[in-house]
Amino acid sequence: MFKKVITLAISLLLVVSSVSTAFGAQDTNSSSQKTKEQLVQEMLNDGLSIDDANYYADVSKMFDKWKDEGKVLDLANVKEDLSDEYVNSNPKDFRARILSGDMVAIKKAFFSQAEKNGQKDIQEYLKKNPNVSSVKIAYPDSSYIVAVGHTTKAVNKEDKGIQTNSWMPGPWNRDYDGGYDASVFNEPGSYATYFEEQTFSGTNYLKVKCLIDWTLTGYDINTWRARITNASGAASSVGLADIVFRNGVNHYNDTDLYDYAQAYYYADMNTKTAYTVGSGFSESFSTNHYYTQYSIIEITRAGALQFWWGFYD
Repeated sequence: MFKKVITLAISLLLVVSSVSTAFGAQDTNSSSQKTKEQLVQEMLNDGLSIDDANYYADVSKMFDKWKDEGKVLDLANVKEDLSDEYVNSNPKDFRARILSGDMVAIKKAFFSQAEKNGQKDIQEYLKKNPNVSSVKIAYPDSSYIVAVGHTTKAVNKEDKGIQTNSWMPGPWNRDYDGGYDASVFNEPGSYATYFEEQTFSGTNYLKVKCLIDWTLTGYDINTWRARITNASGAASSVGLADIVFRNGVNHYNDTDLYDYAQAYYYADMNTKTAYTVGSGFSESFSTNHYYTQYSIIEITRAGALQFWWGFYD
């Protein structure tokens, strides 16, 4: 019997690139507008293997073709199901079936456990294991989800909506705990922090990342002050879902003005082809599904960081 596997990723991605002075013009080209070679290179830059990068690029181009042909991803009438044991024992065959347009295999990938339960499972794990900033959960159907938050101290650097679970409100209508980082709590200085979420399923690879430069000043509870000085972000989606717009907001940038500092990066997405899934599932769409995903960083006055991923659909 296959079981869900949870891995702590304590020291991933130790080098954080410097971020821009503000959220600027972003690369708004969707995956549909890029060549396979461009998609593969972007995913290699994200740390994917060459095999995974080639696979997701091929999936993306397959759904591009379906979109051009007006083909509907009709899963409502697919009665057969594939077992987790088959997917894990035959990963190459499973992927080949997806790329051939096999609806049984596509249905298995479409309803991956990472897509369905990933954010909730990470949140439940963090409730039992606080003060963890990086988590990976792998599922029996071979899908997995990763949440990574990391902070580094700058060297020789000058100081420069809807209420849900997040400390400050935002335009999302649901959010999930992505981790907590108290590694620089009560330590004045200049810092760079990022929070990145990645989801890997059989039909899509998705990454949304927020990066901030921020400072912590003060010496006690009455004088602590956290300020976000710069912010940027990145998002990519390769496969069934396409990003139609991406942007970021340095929302609440100073704890002297607000209870917490907050910045987020978001991607507006829709599916490349219309799909139907039938009444037996939690969602049923006969047209393209449009939704937004957020990567959110919040900071307390004394420098503790909370990561969230948010959604609006």
